[in-house]
Amino acid sequence: MRPQPLPLVGGSYADESRPWSMQDTVNYLPCRAERQGTRSPEMLKTPPGLRPYVEVASETYITVRGIHNCEGRLFAVIGRTLYQISKKTVAIPIGTIPGFGRVTMDHNQISLGNELTISNGSAGYVYNTVTGVFGRITDPGYPGSSVTKFLDGYMIGIEPQGRFAFNSGVAAATDFNTLDRFTSEVTPDRLVSAAVTGNELMLLSVNSCEFFQNTGASQQPFRSKRIAFDKGCAGAYVVAEADNSVFWLGSDGYFYRLSGYNAIRISTRPIEQAIRGLKWDQAYAFVWEDAGHTVIYWTFPDGKTWGFDVAHEEWHRRESYGLERWRVSGTARIGGAWVAGDAQRGRLWWLDWDYMLEGDQKFVSSRTIAVSHANQNRFITKRLELVIDTGQPETVAIPFPEQPEAPTISGDPPDGSTTIAYTFTFTAAGGLAPYKFTVKSGTLPAGLTLSTAGVLSGTPTTAGNSEFTVRVTDAN
Repeated sequence: MRPQPLPLVGGSYADESRPWSMQDTVNYLPCRAERQGTRSPEMLKTPPGLRPYVEVASETYITVRGIHNCEGRLFAVIGRTLYQISKKTVAIPIGTIPGFGRVTMDHNQISLGNELTISNGSAGYVYNTVTGVFGRITDPGYPGSSVTKFLDGYMIGIEPQGRFAFNSGVAAATDFNTLDRFTSEVTPDRLVSAAVTGNELMLLSVNSCEFFQNTGASQQPFRSKRIAFDKGCAGAYVVAEADNSVFWLGSDGYFYRLSGYNAIRISTRPIEQAIRGLKWDQAYAFVWEDAGHTVIYWTFPDGKTWGFDVAHEEWHRRESYGLERWRVSGTARIGGAWVAGDAQRGRLWWLDWDYMLEGDQKFVSSRTIAVSHANQNRFITKRLELVIDTGQPETVAIPFPEQPEAPTISGDPPDGSTTIAYTFTFTAAGGLAPYKFTVKSGTLPAGLTLSTAGVLSGTPTTAGNSEFTVRVTDAN
């Protein structure tokens, strides 16, 4: 009798009627062969584990609310603080982002650097990588924003109630005009989210999607292309950009991929059954791409994490030990590798193919095979052969690197007098020398300057009081 292959390998396709279809793939990547001559047409590949990268210690519950690569600089909002992660794996606090929910981040380009814009769902904040200035957007023309995107030199947002979208000035993330506002024109719909595809802006509403382009007009440069379709969006954070396309969870409970100006359904009926009754507006999407895989992950805080591999067009699930969903809250590519934020603690991870743990927790993969039968009858097999490659060494758990001691600054500059030369030196202790002093906020007295060595000197020219904040950073 000639051996017959059984469908042991595949993606997740568990119907609510289990006797009809029950197969599941957890913490595996289903892969199809691209050429003939392979040992089997499909295989299950173990995805990367989570290797410790940076941990921000806290006595209270905090989560990584957002993570972003700003042209080689890695930023993360952990708890209520925006951090820049240095190349020495030091989390450097920059400023406060109020709230506990997710944030969206994007950046523009300015002379010698960038302006990083962060939206917490209501207000907006900007960090200038050139001057080091961080603060809330206070321009009267800024209405707050639920999401933030960049296109053609503009920072684009959506008013928190979804009434309209708006744009900043060119390379000016803190400059807004109340005339630079636009909204859906084909259908009167509440805006939910936004995406950039090619050189166009895609506005996703509750029941439709519409495309806009930069016309170059001095006022309200973004105008509708009069192209739209009747597929809506379930929430602000369920949209992902990857593979030169846009992926999102529709307000009808289907998952879609943008193809040209059309929405193509990519979800299967069992996936749609599985998310029925969940809080779609609280779900969030993120992307991971590596080694021929482009995977869009959607996590439902009250459900599970589903991944769609674009290259192989298969669904699978990810879950962490003791959870039904994956602990990752978002990802960013930096230096050719991928960093993931943690949805439970103030931790950042490397996605590492050779680290088969999540920190020090078990990394368990499972496959529930499809229903097998012989024309609805049981069958007996005398021989079953499983081909499994287990050539990976055991992973030894490593700890998160210790965050170094931060430097402290001291000094109480005395009063000075106009026309009389003045000098005072701030001092620093702790951390790792050398130190660098800068003015973080406020204004120095007229005629005085602060050197990077902490020397405040010059000749005061104007009498009065001055308030300013001096910051010291060390080698870390």
